[in-house]
Parts: sequence; structure tokens; C-alpha cells
Amino acid sequence: MSSLHTARRSRAAVELVTLLVVIALASGIQCGRESPGAPSPSTVSKLALVPHTEQLVVGAVVDLTLQATMLDGSIAILSPEWGTDSPDVLLVRPLSTSRTDSWPDEKVVVVDHYLRGQVTAQSPGVATVFADCPYGRGQQVIRVVAR
Repeated sequence: MSSLHTARRSRAAVELVTLLVVIALASGIQCGRESPGAPSPSTVSKLALVPHTEQLVVGAVVDLTLQATMLDGSIAILSPEWGTDSPDVLLVRPLSTSRTDSWPDEKVVVVDHYLRGQVTAQSPGVATVFADCPYGRGQQVIRVVAR
């Protein structure tokens, strides 16, 4: 195969990947905005923050995501508004995350984009982390203990 033919195939593959990324980002589930690919509230059976975290030591950090379980059993990752009822106990920051995948030609592409919540244990106590979206609220109570 000539190097010109290979270069044309590579350029076509890059253009296709770019188009797929744009489509994936445009149709991804985002709680903060209307999205054509988003599930309807009647199809969401459960909202959960994962991983489930009951206790953290002061200074520990955990990244949470909001997962929606659909009536058919499928799972979607959502982009909620993150918060806590006790910011002195837990600091919650939204962090932008992109999931990627590799193509056979070893190109890495963005599959979708979502907001996770980065939770930092600030001081001993009990606090609730929550993630709000149009489908409801996912929440988790976390106890923070001294080192």
C-alpha cells in the first residue's frame, strides 16, 4: 500500500472519529441541560452515587459519579449539580471527566463527557453529599473521622 493511500485513509479515519466525537458529545446524557439522548424521568428507576462511601478519614479524597439505573436495567452516568449540607465537614467540587476508547488504529477518542464530584474530607463529623438533576437527587451520608 502506498504512503499516499495510507495518509488518505488516516485522514478519513480522523475525520470520522471527529464526527463521532461531536455526535457522542451532542447526544450524551447531561442533567443540567436538555439532551436529545437523555432518558425520560419515567424510565429512570434509581439514582445512586458510586462508589458507595460510608466513612472517610480527614484528608481523604474520593471521586463520585451519579448513576441512573433505567427500568430495563441499563445504567447511565449523569452530569448533576453537586453539593453538600456540611461544607465544613466535606468539600465537594465538580470535576469534568471524559471517558475515552481506543480504535483499532490506536487512536484514542472521547466517548462521552460528564461531571463527577470530588469529595474531600475536611473535618470530623457527618455530612450528606448530593447530586441533583431533573430525574431527582442521588445522595449519600458520609462520616468523617480523625486520623
